[in-house]
Amino acid sequence: MSGALVQGIGTIFNFLLRLLRDTVITLRIAAITQQKRNTGATKNAAANYVYLT
Repeated sequence: MSGALVQGIGTIFNFLLRLLRDTVITLRIAAITQQKRNTGATKNAAANYVYLT
């Protein structure tokens, strides 16, 4: 009984740990994508500025 309980808690813990890790990875990817978008926008603005002047 207690062995099964410990195993169940371990399974839940592993699941939560995996979920947390996936969330962190997803957030990092989102942050990187956002940074790339920002630098792209900055480059476009600079190009437009040069083109206009």
